[in-house]
Amino acid sequence: MKRGQLYLAASSGNPQMLRVIRYTAPLALLLLAGSAHADDLYYVAVFASQTIPANPDDSHTFAAFVRASGEGPCPTTFAIEDSFCISWLPANLKVRTRALLPECGHNFGLHETIDYALANDERVSVWGPYRIDKELYDNARRQIGVLERGEVRYKAVDSGRRTDKVSNCIHAVSDCAQRGRLRILSPGFGQTASWTVTQRFRPFILDTRETHEWVYSYLGLEEYPIYRRDFGRNPRTGFYWSRIKLLLGMDP
Repeated sequence: MKRGQLYLAASSGNPQMLRVIRYTAPLALLLLAGSAHADDLYYVAVFASQTIPANPDDSHTFAAFVRASGEGPCPTTFAIEDSFCISWLPANLKVRTRALLPECGHNFGLHETIDYALANDERVSVWGPYRIDKELYDNARRQIGVLERGEVRYKAVDSGRRTDKVSNCIHAVSDCAQRGRLRILSPGFGQTASWTVTQRFRPFILDTRETHEWVYSYLGLEEYPIYRRDFGRNPRTGFYWSRIKLLLGMDP
């Protein structure tokens, strides 16, 4: 029933009700406006780090997730409500691809991961940030809980292992898609692996052509020498390709 119809019904049946509605309707409308739910928007940025030329013991795949809340058509005015990073590494930060047994892992923050990579003379690359749907964000939030509760151990080469028990950095991120185990042909690590993870996220990315620079700035990434990567272009910087590119004078 519209507000004019409500007044008409009240006045024809009960004059006292008309006075009540006349004074309380503006307050009710104000309360309804204040209770409107803000929109939530979700984003992901996928990162890679590796030395040049490539060495699997000096490489890493990680990702940052962001939730912003606000109203209106301009997301840059939204407030960041939550952000976290999936960066699964051995607790001692010593990646050993030849290790026989799983070891204790630790999920590191975004800035400490980038600082660690740069201190190790690794090149850091990023895809995004891209806007994603809520499902991928929620999956990533649950994955953080699994990692931080100590349910998973770390192993750089986790072939033949259940990733809910033993995982490397690649599967710790790619499992957020919940589309089965990601298979990357050896030697796939660093930038090649992270590009593959980004492709795995494609069904959840709303527009692969658009990156959101205000999220990039919020994450504090402008202070780092980070290579911006294109969604559709495989960097091909694995163990062999990086050396071939160097021999040809190309940027690996």
